[in-house]
Amino acid sequence: MEWSQLKPLVDEQLETHGLCFLGLAKPNQPEALAHYKKWLSEGRHAEMSYLETGVLPREDPSLVHPGSEFVLLVGFRYGAREKLFGEKPRVAQYARLKDYHRFMRKKLDAFVDWFSTTAELKGQQISCRPTVDSAPVLERAMAASAGAGFVGKNTCYIHHSYGSFLLLAEVFVSGLNLKKIENLNPSGGESDSAVKGCGSCRRCQVHCPTGALDEDYRIDARKCLAYWSIEHRGPVPVEFWKHFATFAFGCDICQNVCPKNRGVDERYGLPATSEYIKVGSTFELDKVLAMDQKGYVEMFGGTPLTRAKFVGLKRNAIIASVALASSPSVASAEAAVQRLQEKWKEAYGEQWAREDDSKETIAKTLKAIPEYLSQHRVDRLKIQ
Repeated sequence: MEWSQLKPLVDEQLETHGLCFLGLAKPNQPEALAHYKKWLSEGRHAEMSYLETGVLPREDPSLVHPGSEFVLLVGFRYGAREKLFGEKPRVAQYARLKDYHRFMRKKLDAFVDWFSTTAELKGQQISCRPTVDSAPVLERAMAASAGAGFVGKNTCYIHHSYGSFLLLAEVFVSGLNLKKIENLNPSGGESDSAVKGCGSCRRCQVHCPTGALDEDYRIDARKCLAYWSIEHRGPVPVEFWKHFATFAFGCDICQNVCPKNRGVDERYGLPATSEYIKVGSTFELDKVLAMDQKGYVEMFGGTPLTRAKFVGLKRNAIIASVALASSPSVASAEAAVQRLQEKWKEAYGEQWAREDDSKETIAKTLKAIPEYLSQHRVDRLKIQ
């Protein structure tokens, strides 16, 4: 089976499922693996220990799918550039979707059925494994090595045509005999990005509010707003609080300023349509502060926001409320603490300060409010 004949069919089939084909790559990415191990050794992954346990499958992709010779890289366009200074605080665009793991997996399963049938008609028995964040793989490196994009200085995969607002997925394939595909990876890899990708552009680094991108092509999760608002369990250091006024869940700043995302929606139509979207662009502070467990499920069930869990979203709402507030004195801060405590008690009952992990997170966050406001003197108090 010649790849030149199969590729147009793959493109067409993925397009019918609302997906885009990003290229074909080899599963092994030795250069990227070395970068990844160094990144871990420097502790730049913060407290995300699960990234350490996933090194072996990244090193040996046969643990993901035995005998894989090829990986089909697939994307779902989910967003487009937004103004830097819009409604506040915002939710990162990917998190406004319904759970993409579910709907992308359904789409991939349908594609794999077609792909396997097509191969069988050509006399080939293949085996496939689709993955949507369901296996520890070096997906950005594989996508870059496929030649249609690169890994940018913001560490996102950036497609030359579609930009970076892409959710990635893979189909690992074994048993497929492709002809005339010697130059599988004509370009790509992290070392190629500086030449054919970002060049001298530093917009993402200049605009990153916390300095998480100070080093080219490397992110420091210990400084990243997305890490603190999504992955971190426990109180957030006060030094990061002011940035929650802009994004209370995740962060899109490095993508919003990227020139590669300019005009993508005009050229290729709108990204994810309303059928995929469940949550609005603004993090509704009053609703989150007042929600109970039932409200949490109704508002955020089946969306990426559940990654932060109930208590994480409550914590984020408190921090964002304070960051958006104004206070000329610690006395006013104490009044703000009292109001937030009352809201929390109303939403969560009298046991809100019980010393377990979740209650301790909220209690410590509330206690840190005077410290934050004493460091950020402004005009008026907006916490109602």
